[in-house]
Amino acid sequence: GELDLRGWEWRYLWQYCRSDSTSVLTAEPMTEARLTVSADGEWLATAQSLPDTVKLWNLRTRQPTTVPLPADCTWPVAAFVPHQPWLVIGWAVGKDFRTQKGRIRLWNFVTQQVVSEWELDRGLVQLAIAEDGKTLLSRQSSPSSVTIWRVPTGERVQRHAASGSSTPHAVTRDLKLAAREVNSGAIQVEDYTETPPLGESKTRWKSPPAPGRIKSLAFSLYGKILAAASDNVASTITLRETETGREIGAMTGHGSNVNAMVF
Repeated sequence: GELDLRGWEWRYLWQYCRSDSTSVLTAEPMTEARLTVSADGEWLATAQSLPDTVKLWNLRTRQPTTVPLPADCTWPVAAFVPHQPWLVIGWAVGKDFRTQKGRIRLWNFVTQQVVSEWELDRGLVQLAIAEDGKTLLSRQSSPSSVTIWRVPTGERVQRHAASGSSTPHAVTRDLKLAAREVNSGAIQVEDYTETPPLGESKTRWKSPPAPGRIKSLAFSLYGKILAAASDNVASTITLRETETGREIGAMTGHGSNVNAMVF
């Protein structure tokens, strides 16, 4: 054979050019895919647009099940309910943002039966489930608002104001605190625990405006820290205490906008 002219440098760099993935679940193309994993790690739900579909993947058998959706479904989103074999699927009805409605369906993925379903007065853009599985949050568009519902009945508990549908919005795992961008670069943290039904949210604190718009927000696991990513030159991620809003750290030097974060 030929003499191998590659030195240790080649082998050293080669290991860092390999993918970290242990396996590939699917190679099918997805447009604007939104992923969520069940609390026990057994299931994965994928929601995508063009075509608007939701698939449920058994991560042991690696086999998908297509979740039945109506023909007028647009931009579906999905989330698992902790402690129950339920998948919450939400979608906008119709493609005209000015007249869109929305729907939320609670689907038992073991029996493949609908548990409950209810209508929204606006299009849906975001879903979140409380860690105890007893309430869920939906974010609607045009005009933007946030509603908290009881699970599985669909009884409306609270409604809150929200920023535009394209503006980042984050909530803690218990759905008691929310963060959103206000006034181009400023962050506002709101308390959902002291809000009467259909009342105004109580503002915990509001940060000074920062250079650039906020691209993404994320609370830490226990809600003690809030991370905010800006689209300034350095794509800065700022860390703040959730209780006081005090800045406790910053990370800079990202090569592009940070569009999503998770602790």
